[in-house]
Amino acid sequence: MTPPERPQDEEREDLSPLPIYAGKRRALLLGVPRTNYRPNSGKFNALPNVQNDLNRMIKLTKGFSTKKKVGATAKQGVDLICEVAKATEPGDLCLIYFSGHGYTIPDPKGGDGDGNDECLVFANDVLKDDWAATYLWPNTVRGARYLVILDACHSLSALGHEAPETVLTAPPDSDRGIEYDGIEIPAVDYVKARVGDGATIPELRDELGLRRLKPAVFPSRIDSPSEYWLLTLAACGDEELTYDDPGWFNINTSGAATTAMADLIKRNKRITHRELWAQVATRVVQQIAQRGGGTPVQRYTGPDDSLVDAVALSSGLPDR
Repeated sequence: MTPPERPQDEEREDLSPLPIYAGKRRALLLGVPRTNYRPNSGKFNALPNVQNDLNRMIKLTKGFSTKKKVGATAKQGVDLICEVAKATEPGDLCLIYFSGHGYTIPDPKGGDGDGNDECLVFANDVLKDDWAATYLWPNTVRGARYLVILDACHSLSALGHEAPETVLTAPPDSDRGIEYDGIEIPAVDYVKARVGDGATIPELRDELGLRRLKPAVFPSRIDSPSEYWLLTLAACGDEELTYDDPGWFNINTSGAATTAMADLIKRNKRITHRELWAQVATRVVQQIAQRGGGTPVQRYTGPDDSLVDAVALSSGLPDR
C-alpha cells in the first residue's frame, strides 16, 4: 500500500486566490457489493443496490474525468485512490466516492479518539482509516481540493479524515528539547515548526525515531492556510449505521444518502455542499431513523469555506 508521491510546489507561495474549479475535475467511484472478508460477528450481506449508487454518481459527475471500479480489492482500492490523488494538481477538484460496507475494529493501541479503527470494506479485506490519515492526506498537493463522499456504515472517519485536534501528533516525551534553527525548543514546538515547513507526519515519525505518534491538541497540517481543502460527506457518524433508501420494491433504489443527494441536486442545481448535506441529513433521518440509522454528517478542513460553500459536484457548472 504505497502512498502517492507528490512533487513539492515551491514556485507559488500564495495558493488561496485559486478559484474553486479553476483546474480539472476528477472522480473515482468505488462500489463493493459483496466481500469475502469475515468479521468476528459472521459475514457481511450482499449489497445489490451498490450499482444503482454508482449509476447515480456517474450522472452527477458529468464534466468530470471519471473512473469507476466495482468489487475492488483493498490493494486495488488503495492503488486507485493513490492514482487519482497523485494526478490532482493545485486548483483541481478530486472526488472520491465509496458505496459499500463500513466496519469498525478495536484499536488495541488506542490511536483513534474513539478506540476503534473505522474501515471501508473491500472485496477481500478492510482498509483502515490509519492508512489515509498517515499516508494519503499528508502527501496530497498544496492548493488542491478534495471531496470525499462515503455511503457506508461507520463512515465519517473511514477515509482518514479525523477531527483536527487528533490528526497532528507529538513525541511522547514532549518536554525534551530539540534543536531547530540554531536553538533548542520543546518537542511539541519542534513538531509544529516542522509541519509549518511542510514536513509530513510519516517524515516526522521517521526523523524522531518513533513507531507511532500520540495525539496532540494543536492544529493539524491540513488546517494550514497554504495547504489544501478536504470535505468529507458521510452517510453517518463513526459509531452509526446507514441503510438503503426504503423504496423496497423499486429496482432503482440505492443508499439512502446517495438517493437523497441525487434528488436534491436534481431539484436545485445551484445547491452548495453545505446546504446539500444538511438537507440530506434531514431527509435520511426521516426515512431510516426508525430502523436505527444514523445521521449524515460532514467534516471540513481547509484555509477557508470556499469548498464547503461551492456548488455541489458539477451541478450548474460548464463541462470541461
